[in-house]
Amino acid sequence: MKFTTLFFVVCLLGLAFHCHQQTSARKAIAKAKPDAFGFIPLALPNEAEPGKVFIMGPLNCPSPEGRKSDALAETLKNMGILCTRTDRISLPSLSSDQNAVWEKVFKDGPPLVFVGMRVRSNPDTNDIIAEYKQWTEPMQAKPKKGPKVY
Repeated sequence: MKFTTLFFVVCLLGLAFHCHQQTSARKAIAKAKPDAFGFIPLALPNEAEPGKVFIMGPLNCPSPEGRKSDALAETLKNMGILCTRTDRISLPSLSSDQNAVWEKVFKDGPPLVFVGMRVRSNPDTNDIIAEYKQWTEPMQAKPKKGPKVY
């Protein structure tokens, strides 16, 4: 009898923990609001190079995802936008909230495109370019002139 009661209590605690984790993940995904171009904040993969757009999708693959990844990379390069193209990534240590957001982005399918510290699944070229311009404008701003020194 005592074993059955203990087992039941442990099962209830496990269920409560699981429900809490699911609720926490849903809240994290809801908090990750996309910007005007559909990109959401997320940590960059370890392979991403600063200052470059990072595209993750199938390499040398005739699938629609592979062809789109190739086309995005080619278009960006032709426009003078530096980008890196790969078919695998590794992520830095993520919090449980970041991991939930990452899983949602990954489920939406390739190509995944990182611009700065933001990511979007399967974006169109215009959205990538707009996000890139938004990201690089602060870097290209001229520094303000300081006060004149006499």
